[in-house]
Amino acid sequence: MESIQQFDVELFLKIHRGLSNGFFDWLMPLMRNRFFWSPLYLFIVVFCIKQYKKQGYYIIAMLLFTFAMGDLIASRLIKPLVSRVRPCNDFNLANDIIHRVPCGSGLSFLQHMQPIILPLRYF
Repeated sequence: MESIQQFDVELFLKIHRGLSNGFFDWLMPLMRNRFFWSPLYLFIVVFCIKQYKKQGYYIIAMLLFTFAMGDLIASRLIKPLVSRVRPCNDFNLANDIIHRVPCGSGLSFLQHMQPIILPLRYF
């Protein structure tokens, strides 16, 4: 288990230090902002209602239900079971990390959008 954690830290630091560039350092904090995606969400709601009329409301309701269940499963079930600390909250890495965005609190595995996007993809 220790070797997996060491590999995880080394890979994180290699990506964090070696693969950064000015464009993505500018773009990624914008994409991480929750309001950045609001126009897309608004488009999906308007499109579903205009294109599918009454069925559009059911589609939106199912999308919201799927989104809520994915979020619930990730934050209440998987993250506590895995208990992986965010690298930005790891005291051993505090001096090695460039803080480009505010660090969330708590645990990092899974990334929050993964269990939400996957079910929506199949929906």
